[in-house]
Amino acid sequence: MVQPTEANSDAAVNCRAVGTGPARIDELERQVAFLRRALGALGPVLQSFRTDDTTGLIGYSALPTGVPTFIEKSGTENQRVLTTDDQARYVREYIRQRRMRGDFFPLEFFADPVWDMMLDLYAAHYEGQQVSVSSLCIAAAVPSTTALRWIKTLTVCGWFVRTRDDHDGRRVYIDLSDEIRVKLDVYFDRIGA
Repeated sequence: MVQPTEANSDAAVNCRAVGTGPARIDELERQVAFLRRALGALGPVLQSFRTDDTTGLIGYSALPTGVPTFIEKSGTENQRVLTTDDQARYVREYIRQRRMRGDFFPLEFFADPVWDMMLDLYAAHYEGQQVSVSSLCIAAAVPSTTALRWIKTLTVCGWFVRTRDDHDGRRVYIDLSDEIRVKLDVYFDRIGA
């Protein structure tokens, strides 16, 4: 069973909190969109700094030929920008493949509730779905008490954002913070999602 340790709890207290108001979220989304466009426009300039002689690409775009990337790069014929639906499908398939290990090995040896919850929230974001605390506990694939401890730790850390359901005050939804979602965007771009 995986549980937050004292070291993890101390780390959560030291995490940098991220503003969560609607205006802050809108501003962060505008900044991310601007950065994606700016990175795409840099493609031709960066070509002169070749680091991968097999593809002629650098940085996030140094991927095998034909592998689509999430960040648009100008002047690259064999790559495309993934839509939000593509991104969600890719992550759901990745989750399915991780779960398939249980067909061959005991899943408790692979317990990684934080990663499982992050992946579920990330896919749900691009699917336009809200995730309740109870659903997120199921996605963690560990006992509910363990998942709840991690949700609390990651909320304090600023990685997760809690929102009450407007129609049912008993229900709470969890989402990734904008900062963590952008980091996952970059992560999946680097691995060639």
